[in-house]
Amino acid sequence: MRWLLGMFEAGLFPGVTYYLSWCVPLFTVNFTYSSGYLSWYKRSEFGIHAAVFFSAATVSGAFGGLLAVRLLSPFSFILGS
Repeated sequence: MRWLLGMFEAGLFPGVTYYLSWCVPLFTVNFTYSSGYLSWYKRSEFGIHAAVFFSAATVSGAFGGLLAVRLLSPFSFILGS
């Protein structure tokens, strides 16, 4: 089961990078036509948006452990610690 989860999760970051750089929503008013394709952002803006996504993933990983400790602390008598 863990292996299957890893298989599906492995495509998240490449997929988000592709989505930010290439895909266009159906009802977009503000889009740019640069380098021969439609894009959400200008080429100069893409790095900033990708950095925000990757930074948010890092911060969520850092605080996810703290949140898990807080949520599981009432069950410490059951877990034996």
